[in-house]
Amino acid sequence: MRAAVYYGRRDVRIESVKDPGPPRSGELLLEVIRAGICGTDVSEYLHGPQAIPVHRPDPATGYQGPVILGHEFLGRVVEVGPGVEGFQPGQRVVSGAGVWCGQCAWCRAGRTNLCERYYTLGLQADGGLAEYVRVPAKTCVHVAEECPDEIGRASCRERV
Repeated sequence: MRAAVYYGRRDVRIESVKDPGPPRSGELLLEVIRAGICGTDVSEYLHGPQAIPVHRPDPATGYQGPVILGHEFLGRVVEVGPGVEGFQPGQRVVSGAGVWCGQCAWCRAGRTNLCERYYTLGLQADGGLAEYVRVPAKTCVHVAEECPDEIGRASCRERV
């Protein structure tokens, strides 16, 4: 598959990379429909690496670059991993960028943004500037059927 891969300051390459493979427990495999480039991506390109672990492993994920950029994307569910409920192939979803463990004291207190193992897709793990991406299902929200793909990703979340 093709992806935008970050190697370091002013070094992003569009290249062929290995498919992410089937979803693991708690994950979805998405076909990316739309992806955006945000200020964080631009900052990493111009001034980084700052948040992207290119020179040493990330303390939360163990991942070390290069990394597929992209933490703002809309996708279609291709495959649902074991233990995932509420999602079916063909549904459109947006994925939140931040991933939390759900186990640490901060997560148990409902403060997932302070998770001890918090990481961001597209920075400390491969993201959505690719044809396919594997994401934790818990970060995904359904997109309303009447919402066109071109509309901003946060504006069309399905009302549950």
